[in-house]
Amino acid sequence: MKMHKQIEKRRPVSGRFLGKCVIEANEPQGGGAWLLRAAVPAGEFHPQPGQFVAVRVSDGSDPLLRRPFSICNYSVRPATNAGVMDLLYKVVGRGTKMLTRLRRGEELDLLGPLGHGFAYPRKKSVCVLVGGGMGIAPLVLLARRLAKLPFIGDRRRVVVLFGARTKSEIYCTEELSDYGVTLKVATEDGSLGMRGTVLDLLTPTLRALRPKPQRKWRGKKGGPDRKPAEGGLRSFAGERIVLFSCGPTEMLKRVGRLAVRHSLPCQVSLETRMACGMGACRGCVIPVGPQGRKVTTYASVCKDGPVFEWARVADALR
Repeated sequence: MKMHKQIEKRRPVSGRFLGKCVIEANEPQGGGAWLLRAAVPAGEFHPQPGQFVAVRVSDGSDPLLRRPFSICNYSVRPATNAGVMDLLYKVVGRGTKMLTRLRRGEELDLLGPLGHGFAYPRKKSVCVLVGGGMGIAPLVLLARRLAKLPFIGDRRRVVVLFGARTKSEIYCTEELSDYGVTLKVATEDGSLGMRGTVLDLLTPTLRALRPKPQRKWRGKKGGPDRKPAEGGLRSFAGERIVLFSCGPTEMLKRVGRLAVRHSLPCQVSLETRMACGMGACRGCVIPVGPQGRKVTTYASVCKDGPVFEWARVADALR
């Protein structure tokens, strides 16, 4: 029987898919992370980058609540009209430990896609994606979609900055390289890429994209006039920049401050505990509002987010 025919469809939930899908792979990736791949019905599952799914990790009532996971990647197989969804998750408790026991061919009960994801730029921009640790998960699909936008043109305008503690915690680099985007990696121990954090990558990246005016290059004395060779990001210097970020709260704060300092639009995906995943329980509420003004409204991270404009959540994350 073909994989896409094994998908058990249940009733739709407000345009979301609720049902069981078939696991195609569930393998360790190093650093305590796992990558789960499942077949989902492409006709009813239309995820946007930054959205998530709520997964039931057992057939019984213990644990009772579903676990939320960012949709790391998604594609459709034209021959079978079956969608393929990747979830990158880390073992942090009993629920995720139970998830690692699922094997190829077994079923996964999920609800989604849920929440509001990243908004695409509406004109040519250099899109800088900043991921820290497991925060890279929602940025993989975002990089894939951005690279396909017609007005982006050169896919190198999509810049992915990924930082982690060590080489074993760097994930999805092969996929990102296949998309043709600019990929820069940093590890705190220097085992891969630059030694440092992802923030140590962001500052020079912004400097390269927004260089200070320099004197006209006249070449060496007695030699031909020529400009120094410019490679990498400097070919996009002066273009509009948009920031997207996901990772630890302290990292998001610093990315947000840099965005304010450089007057750049910035979207952040928040990581928080969720219960229902649809805003009904109000368990993941945060105060939101324009930066610099008194906060008067509240939003559920699961329903109104998890992606927000930095200006709306800056006060809440202080």
